[in-house]
Amino acid sequence: LHGGVLVFSEITERRENKFVGAFLGLAIGDAMGMPVKGMNEREIRKEYGTIRDFLPSEKNKLEAGQYTELTQLAIALATSILEIRRFSPQVYVRYLVYLLDRGLIPHLRINVESLETLKKDFLSELTDWI
Repeated sequence: LHGGVLVFSEITERRENKFVGAFLGLAIGDAMGMPVKGMNEREIRKEYGTIRDFLPSEKNKLEAGQYTELTQLAIALATSILEIRRFSPQVYVRYLVYLLDRGLIPHLRINVESLETLKKDFLSELTDWI
């Protein structure tokens, strides 16, 4: 921490490997749990038994092995941090708006009004960054 801000100034190879491993674990776990998202244990056991492989989800309209918006949001967060080597809510929101405007987070359900509010409240003083 530097002045209350988390700063990523030196990324060693070991730290980078841990970072990549954490994101792979996130994406794999998200994809494995995707078909049962929102279900309790009893419902999962009744419908699927034990899950040992990637499965599709008609409910979520995702294919087997596909991760959800949760992983996409984590990738957006990591990308925004890597851009300036620290966390900035403005940069994160700016990156989210960029992705949402272009339909690059297709499984994130956000209405047009919410997107416009994000733009107005967080980005009014910022110029287009891409």
